[in-house]
Amino acid sequence: MTEKSFVREYLWTPEQQLAFLTARDQGVRYMDGSSSLTEDPRIPIDFHAELDQGGGSFVAAKSGIYGLAPQALTLYSWNKDGTRFRPVRAQELVLWQTGYDRKTVLARIPPSLGLQIDPRERWLSWISEHGHEEELEIFSRLRQDREVRSVLRVPGFLRNVRWHPDKALMLYISWPLHDVPWESATLYLAEYDMQDLRPVPRPGRALKPPQVGDVPMSCSEAAFSPCGRFVIALLRTGEWYQFWSYEIARQHWQQLSHAQAEHAKPPRGAEQPQFALHPHRPLVLGIATEKGGSHFVHYHYAADDYPQKWKAPRTRDSWLDQPRFSPDGRHLSVISASSQSLPGLRSWQYDVDTWYEANRVRLKQPYRTQSQSPLRVQWPSLDGQTVHGLLYQPKDVSGPLPLIIAVHGGPVDQVSAGWPAKAKFFTQLGFAFLYVNYRGSWGYGSSYQRALAGRWGLSDAEDVASAVKSLADQGFIDPTRVGIWGGAAGGLTVLNILIRFPRLIRAAVAVYPYLDLPDILQRCAPLKRAEFHWALGDCTRDEMLARSPILRAGRIRTPLALFHGAQDKLVPLEQMQQLQNLLEKQGTAVQLKVYEHEGHGWKHETTRYDYARRVTDFFVKSLMESGSRSIALQYSQREQPYQSI
Repeated sequence: MTEKSFVREYLWTPEQQLAFLTARDQGVRYMDGSSSLTEDPRIPIDFHAELDQGGGSFVAAKSGIYGLAPQALTLYSWNKDGTRFRPVRAQELVLWQTGYDRKTVLARIPPSLGLQIDPRERWLSWISEHGHEEELEIFSRLRQDREVRSVLRVPGFLRNVRWHPDKALMLYISWPLHDVPWESATLYLAEYDMQDLRPVPRPGRALKPPQVGDVPMSCSEAAFSPCGRFVIALLRTGEWYQFWSYEIARQHWQQLSHAQAEHAKPPRGAEQPQFALHPHRPLVLGIATEKGGSHFVHYHYAADDYPQKWKAPRTRDSWLDQPRFSPDGRHLSVISASSQSLPGLRSWQYDVDTWYEANRVRLKQPYRTQSQSPLRVQWPSLDGQTVHGLLYQPKDVSGPLPLIIAVHGGPVDQVSAGWPAKAKFFTQLGFAFLYVNYRGSWGYGSSYQRALAGRWGLSDAEDVASAVKSLADQGFIDPTRVGIWGGAAGGLTVLNILIRFPRLIRAAVAVYPYLDLPDILQRCAPLKRAEFHWALGDCTRDEMLARSPILRAGRIRTPLALFHGAQDKLVPLEQMQQLQNLLEKQGTAVQLKVYEHEGHGWKHETTRYDYARRVTDFFVKSLMESGSRSIALQYSQREQPYQSI
């Protein structure tokens, strides 16, 4: 998705209720599986995993909902020489039970993610970071004390900890500190012993099927089957992540899926599931992505044990995320969206071999939608390779149109054909809108994604530039009225395009852009650092600076709007002010808006409103012809774009 989903994380409770966290307001909400929200739905706790990519913020058990809740106090980690390194938020482990107040179980645990409770509810586990290592920490519910003990430590990254439903077995995924997960994430199966009412894992055994193709068979997600006989895993198999089953007793692998489609999201470490296992049938339900759109897929991993037919529900939504079955298997839920409907939580009920929609939770549409579904466009790059994107056009409007190009961050990311909030709003104003999935983007196969390795700052800019010529040649756009928009890594691409192709763009917006790559590598989190090193390749410091806008900004002549947060710890405000001063001295039209109480990303509603209004005014005045400019501005003020962009 291009924007934060309304529901960012959810789960089923043992009482057949949906509990979910929303992106815009604080706290957990409850919803019955086949009815509306309960009368008093909100748990007044905002659970949020604080480590790197987040996810796994809360779990549901018979004893209540446990979650990782941020504390108000901000702590700092310190280097050995006594200098302050980077801020980290303290967390606490809390318990909420129906009819009771919030209860703090543990106070001031380090930033963590991946909260899990074992199937018999004997202990809680989570993953935390300690220097260049990550470790699994255990809190036993059977002990009287509140001691937390580290039971597993790996050099690098640790994710996807899962406990066997019956036996003393566990799964986890790990990869080295300086590697990216899509190259080296390995699945491990480990036995554990019980010591002092806590599980203590023995050394894990790597689980890998026979090699298929030349691409490393990294693992993005795995789980034990409910019966405990199998491990179901997503493993990179040639060009795509495919479903595999592993029968534990026989130590036998079987490939379940062979589709030419992507079944995994970028495995950066987020603890949010991309497949669901039916609690009573040997069936895995997954999500396949093809050319930006998603659909359900399902496979039987022990078909001889249950030969009856089963079909996934049909949906018109083109973006799906986090599928889950209810504990009784009669309900299926997913976060979904389409080009005509906002992201929301949707559930179906299964009855007599048929799925019926049971419930849907969505935000109110912020404005009328008249734009068409996206065109999945392709064009040749400057060196002749195929590049992909999603083009949105106004409905019932023809002729060459002004174009806005949105560049995603990442750099390994993907814009999907879900609810494209930015495109939806700007097509109402008469713009064509293009999301570019440049080479390196996820969802188009391993070869396409790996084409960015070593060429970040080069290929991404070239792929965006080549899109303008292709769309102009086909008559979609007016090449003299093109704007470009990106934030963070996308902002780096925006500025590099202005530097390398000075006559291509008429107006540009860069939001807290990466300006100094060597400096970013020192400031960013370890998981991002590994991804950036992969994308840059074996660059020297001078070569990284050659791809950094900070030293080449003197070539920029395009009018530029800059937006930044004064509290940004990743891109210091001084760098943005330095860029502004340089451009003003050489006569380039530039404006810088600094939000005093924001960091690297907008958190306040007033900021989002002001930012959207300024971006809209900037593009309308820069790219619209005088006859339609006033109409577009009047519409934008009436439709309140802050709710979407």
